[in-house]
Amino acid sequence: MSAARFDVIMTAPRLAEPAVAVLEGAGCTIHYMPPYPSAEAVAALTGEVQAHAILTRQGPVTAAAMDASARLSIVARHGVGVDDVDLEAARARGIMVARAPGSNTRAVAEHTLAMILAMAKDFRALGETIAAGNWRGGATKVRDIMGLRLGLLGFGAIARDVALLARPFGMRIMALGRRGAAHALPEDVAAAPDLAALLRHSEVLSVHFPYTPETHHIIDAAALALMPAGSWLVNTARGGIVDEAALHAALDSGHLAGAALDVFETEPPPAGYALRRHPRVLATPHVSGVTDGSLVNMGLMAAECIAARLTGRQVPRSGWWWREGKGFFLKKGTKKLFPVEAVPFPHQADEVFFASFFSETRRLFLPYPKTPAASFSTSAAAVALGWCCSSSVCRRIASRTRSSRRRMPARLGVWPRKAVQARARVA
Repeated sequence: MSAARFDVIMTAPRLAEPAVAVLEGAGCTIHYMPPYPSAEAVAALTGEVQAHAILTRQGPVTAAAMDASARLSIVARHGVGVDDVDLEAARARGIMVARAPGSNTRAVAEHTLAMILAMAKDFRALGETIAAGNWRGGATKVRDIMGLRLGLLGFGAIARDVALLARPFGMRIMALGRRGAAHALPEDVAAAPDLAALLRHSEVLSVHFPYTPETHHIIDAAALALMPAGSWLVNTARGGIVDEAALHAALDSGHLAGAALDVFETEPPPAGYALRRHPRVLATPHVSGVTDGSLVNMGLMAAECIAARLTGRQVPRSGWWWREGKGFFLKKGTKKLFPVEAVPFPHQADEVFFASFFSETRRLFLPYPKTPAASFSTSAAAVALGWCCSSSVCRRIASRTRSSRRRMPARLGVWPRKAVQARARVA
């Protein structure tokens, strides 16, 4: 272990052991905070220890926190969303903001589908019936999943995995991507022409937009009124996307049969908050992305970014917030370019590898995908665009491109041996 020479704030009481090892190995001392610290508390501790980095999980990082330490050079998000970081303030001060894309994608998708199934099968009400000592009295509200119309508000990595998981149930899926983003929809996912069309389609609306000023309360009273009577809403994205007062009114009126919420506009919500105990709400405490595997992924990817930044190494480019949308891939069988953010990164160990070894390869590393949605990785064009694929994929692409090396940039002529060897160790 290196001698401690960097101070890192962790805005939560715990961090996965592999991530701790990365930071301590880089000479960092970690200063933990209680759950959900206030912005003032984060700023106070940052100033007290003159932190070099903030690893934020449960506390906001404001301009005041950035000004509190002259040594602060990076804020790394323990997760994907960066809505709790003042990005403009960071940009103005030259402070890097990093995140962990793909680190909890499958976990959130699984949680989303579990919520859909629980509402369709009325698990909450039936469980309360049994707990009260009753049996099957009255009409059941259990519905079939086959043929249910699912609307996906957003079609990034998480929504893609939701579609993949929902497909075997026979759900009819429609998706609406973010404006200005290129999305390659699978054949069995219909493209919504606009928000109104998506809402009218959706017997279940699953929210997957990021939280931005443009998406604040995009699901308001008018939007909810367009959904079919007796429909459901699922939100595993961010609470501020849905107008919770309008949602409460729609549930009370019976227009919505139920809502499943893993996120709230204020977290944690106050003890007396109405949606906490609403009989038509299935609520979980923002844990959709908190599985054993995803906690390691998020912590390790954030720690890798911090360690690289503080020790002068190349920061894994997957974590650069301002790189978003600047890289592209060519999907196999098409002539279309799609942004890096559309890539459905695999889960757990491969993602840890993706973060950990990028600084050695000096290239954007794409682990071999486990789903057909990312079959573009076997395309020789992926290599021509600078994508580096792993193990058997590397060998297959190499065999396809030897004859066309003269058309490839010179810097892509050497395969990153360390990446292939490291991938073999992980596998």
